[in-house]
Amino acid sequence: MTSLAQAYHGDRGGPGRARIIAGVVVFCVGAVLIIGATLVTTTGLLYGTDPAALTAKRHLGGILAGLGVPAVMLGIFSVLPSGRISKAGAVFGGGIASMGVALFAHAYPCQWTGSTCAAAGPDLTLMTVGMYGVGLLWTFWALFAGLATTKIRNDPGGTARIEVQKLGETRYIPTQVPSRTGSSVGVAGLQTPTPSTTADGGTTTQQLRSPRPTDDVHCGTCAQFEYRRTSAGIRPYCREHAEYMDDLDACDVYSPRQ
Repeated sequence: MTSLAQAYHGDRGGPGRARIIAGVVVFCVGAVLIIGATLVTTTGLLYGTDPAALTAKRHLGGILAGLGVPAVMLGIFSVLPSGRISKAGAVFGGGIASMGVALFAHAYPCQWTGSTCAAAGPDLTLMTVGMYGVGLLWTFWALFAGLATTKIRNDPGGTARIEVQKLGETRYIPTQVPSRTGSSVGVAGLQTPTPSTTADGGTTTQQLRSPRPTDDVHCGTCAQFEYRRTSAGIRPYCREHAEYMDDLDACDVYSPRQ
């Protein structure tokens, strides 16, 4: 029988714990870099209040902020649902932005707009800003595309598939969405009854019951079965043995629900 780990976690979307931790770490590093850039540029915390150190403040602050912004975006992106292509696009955009930061570190101040250096080289302002902007836009577009193309969980779009495993045999039972005319198609050959209208305008419903098959004896139909919330998420729990379960094989004290 399929284990509960596969049933509840096998194909489920969403980030794992390691991915969430990595995303939070990258986000926090980016936030610290941006805060550090602000403090370095606007205060005398590192270079003092000497006006001659203004260039050094801007140089270091620009590098820190330039690295912090894509790091924050990548941290947010890593914990959101997205495909491999979107993730690769975000990393590629972050790499382009990092190259723009490296070019800024080389160009500022002598190859920057308004430079007063005696031996100033070619102006690299436009190239630097353009490369950094392209990197950020690429990362943002990958984030947007990843969110826009992600299939929302619990929204199968009007279709469903039921997998039945019995004695090593797997059968797939297609189902249909109930029509709005009142009739519907059930599962495994059972048809849901249609409400009938009474003379006074009300409706009466017919309750359909079927005997429990002998192969339906498993923990999921036991009276002692329940779900409990843990630090790792919702897990199946057996009240009879007071323990969390790893499979659905029924024990000797199985008692079906009434």
